[in-house]
Amino acid sequence: MKVYNLFIAILLSLVFGTSCTNEEINEFQPNQKLQTKAIEKSIEVSDVAQLISMVEIDDEVMNEVKNRS
Repeated sequence: MKVYNLFIAILLSLVFGTSCTNEEINEFQPNQKLQTKAIEKSIEVSDVAQLISMVEIDDEVMNEVKNRS
């Protein structure tokens, strides 16, 4: 049992002792203009209507939506 506890302690220290790094994160400068990705193709209302019509909605979901409005 002591060997098992020691193994778990070592494993946990290795897992929590390591950290992840992301070199793409840059510090924000207050005067810096933020860069965002542009939408290449705009979404038409008919596309949104078609997606909504394909979603299955049961009575329980409809009642929840009605109660929240």
